[in-house]
Amino acid sequence: MARLHDQADAWTPPADFVHIHWDHETFFGDVMVYGSTPAAECWALLPSEVRDRFHAVGARMSELMPRVGGAGLIHADLHLGNTLFRGRDVKLIDVDDCGTGPRLYELAVALWELRDTPDHAAFRDALLAGNRTHPEVDATHLDDFIALRQVAFDLWFTGTAQVNPDFATKLDGVHQWSLSMLDLVEGR
Repeated sequence: MARLHDQADAWTPPADFVHIHWDHETFFGDVMVYGSTPAAECWALLPSEVRDRFHAVGARMSELMPRVGGAGLIHADLHLGNTLFRGRDVKLIDVDDCGTGPRLYELAVALWELRDTPDHAAFRDALLAGNRTHPEVDATHLDDFIALRQVAFDLWFTGTAQVNPDFATKLDGVHQWSLSMLDLVEGR
């Protein structure tokens, strides 16, 4: 991840380079389309308890996102499922979410699915140690960004469930997982 960010920082994008800007509006506004469902419709489809918790995350992040340092070009979906290992070689796939945003979000995505596992602390420590080339990324608010990732994931899953029956059958479980994850990262 650190090597990817170093390369991105040294790269000068062409004038016509189009990418997502991962800011508060992208996460909580009506910028995204999930499946074929606009974000505003996904928000309306959420159970009220989930929607209320997500709005609370949004309120917290509206103040926090502008204050965190270390913004730059990020993969934005860099979790273990999008990482291929062969010996000591690592290849990254699924770059369609690539854009400009806080590097702390990139770290949160990498740790998000592991946050509720017993190995989380070891993964977190290893990831932060490996990211030492970017000292401007302060991990103090890492759990807030994991909450942000949970919101983004649930909205994506909700929209995709509108066009994919396999997702639809798992949607209630995803909403429950989101509530559990928010409980965990918010210390409830």
